[in-house]
Amino acid sequence: MLAGHSIAGEELSSIANRHADRVAGLVYLEAAYPYAFDNGSGPSMEQIQKLSGPQPPPPNDSDLASFNALQKYYLRVLGFTYPVGELRQQWNCDAHGRVTKHRDFPGYATILSGMKKYTTITVPAVAICAIPHSQGKWVDDSTDPKTRQAADAYSAALAPLIASQLNAFETGVPTARVVKLPGAHHYVFLSNEAEVLREMRAFLSGLE
Repeated sequence: MLAGHSIAGEELSSIANRHADRVAGLVYLEAAYPYAFDNGSGPSMEQIQKLSGPQPPPPNDSDLASFNALQKYYLRVLGFTYPVGELRQQWNCDAHGRVTKHRDFPGYATILSGMKKYTTITVPAVAICAIPHSQGKWVDDSTDPKTRQAADAYSAALAPLIASQLNAFETGVPTARVVKLPGAHHYVFLSNEAEVLREMRAFLSGLE
């Protein structure tokens, strides 16, 4: 069994299309987007990517003192704890361990550059998805009307696109089951760890 998060959905579909006989099952963790499955009945990745919601206040100097301090910043902002190893993948640091600069993520350019479309997935699969998405604790706790308005507008625009994509995935992939977790974050395995583990165990038991 293979599991992947976000853009790793493209890798899951790629492996399954090339080596279906060697894959028992696939777990798409917030990863069943058009780069993982696109038969033309859902939205394009461009439609999803062009949407943008309000951004949290950036980390201050104290938050960048170390990766542990940055971990606490994300806990305040998002409401769940990022593993330090994940933060090290996203941020650079200096020789003294102080966090310096957020690393560029080249994946978005690849997503929008016309990568291969996967229209069939023949192995058992489960897609665990956040809908509607949580934008983080900082939005939920915000008293700024402009922030709330921007967050609501983003959610209102994003939700139907995600719903359309999940419907396309569920109806277009006979081997797949879609699990929708309301109010989960894109990092669904962190924001809703217990639910994700329960669904993964249930899926795995069905493969045995």
